Amino acid sequence: MNDSTSTAPPLRIGRRIQKLRDWRGLKQEDVAERLGMCPSDYSRMERDEVVPTIDKLAKIAEVLDVNIYALLQPDEGQVFQNHGTLNGCGFADTSVVNDIDHVERLYREQIDTLKDENRFLRYQLKAALESRK
Repeated sequence: MNDSTSTAPPLRIGRRIQKLRDWRGLKQEDVAERLGMCPSDYSRMERDEVVPTIDKLAKIAEVLDVNIYALLQPDEGQVFQNHGTLNGCGFADTSVVNDIDHVERLYREQIDTLKDENRFLRYQLKAALESRK
């Protein structure tokens, strides 16, 4: 996964980013510029047409001055649907759980790719150092 974005599951990360941006009183164009993105790509991200990479989420969290976990937490309204109650507690909607699993798989794939790149770069560095001897 070398793209900066991929197809977005309905986790609504973009909606959360939009709410936090609005709360900070920032314009889309300002945030896009600070992230090094074109405004149209940033807008697509806020509309949940694409999901940002972990690296992009970290930059967004920095720009919005929030913890990255604030961007990844699903809205309570999405998670707790009152399909039934047990001692007054709602049950988690299984579609949200599946969406979270999907996003987690995407990020794990990115982490695996980064680990592979790291191993390759270490190998190249080791080879370069050995050739200097």
